[in-house]
Amino acid sequence: HQMVRRLFIVMLYVLYGLVLTAVLLVLLFPRERFVDWIGDRLEQALPGFVCRVEEVGYVHPFGLRLTGVVLENEQDLLTIPLETVLVRFKPDWPLKPLSVSASLFGGVVESDIAADFSENQFEFNRLSVNSLRLNDIDFLHTRLNRQLAGELSLLGEMAVNPSHLNKMQFRGSLTIDNFTTRLRRPILQVRDIKFSQILTDVTLDGGIINVSEGQYRGEMISGNFSGWIALEDPWSDSRFEIGGGVIPQAALLERNPYVTDAAAELYRKYRAEAIPCQIEGTLETPRFRFGRKDESAGQRVQ
Repeated sequence: HQMVRRLFIVMLYVLYGLVLTAVLLVLLFPRERFVDWIGDRLEQALPGFVCRVEEVGYVHPFGLRLTGVVLENEQDLLTIPLETVLVRFKPDWPLKPLSVSASLFGGVVESDIAADFSENQFEFNRLSVNSLRLNDIDFLHTRLNRQLAGELSLLGEMAVNPSHLNKMQFRGSLTIDNFTTRLRRPILQVRDIKFSQILTDVTLDGGIINVSEGQYRGEMISGNFSGWIALEDPWSDSRFEIGGGVIPQAALLERNPYVTDAAAELYRKYRAEAIPCQIEGTLETPRFRFGRKDESAGQRVQ
């Protein structure tokens, strides 16, 4: 036990020295060369990405602030601009997670990160994504072939191997505030979708997204949903099945007698608080229908 304790103390001092060395490098090493070194390390951790860093500075105690960080993957047409990244080490890192916060797409991402360098595995604990602006995420619009707006937030835990991003795992909750998009074909004569809020529990495992206990609230329609999405490359080929119920709101019924009559008939048919509906197919060619899962397919909607 004495030897183990002594070895543990020696390891702590070695780790302390490593962190101190990194801090001294920031303070004493030529700025340009150290910035290049940081960029090279990021590229090694993120295969396929080119990384640029404008500035690196020391933050007391045991912290680094990176500004003007840009991650680019030309093959996937993916660009991620990070305005500021703040990394705080603990004296016993990597035995304990480091804390990271980053500003991007108008929002803030925060997490404690534990690293297993032998497996190139990173665990994001207490992951918090606050108010990312969907309208600013250009690659999302390109991959989905549609315009989206709203503020996205996430809470949960995530495990990532940068060499195998298709095996990423996540468990938590998702919120989108002030969500808007436009359908190519209307549902209940509603073409411009506007939800004040979307809430759902989310899991991601091996490219399969499961959503459960989802709710959406809007001035025209509200409702609930659950289902799954199987991610493919390109995203437009991703398959999904989402089922739930839709509730036409007073603002929609009062201005449209046709929708009022149609909703009344559907309520009589299904005898439910929310009119059952299904959306399935691929992200490129989704199909919408009123009815439960075991009923025949209906109209395509985009």
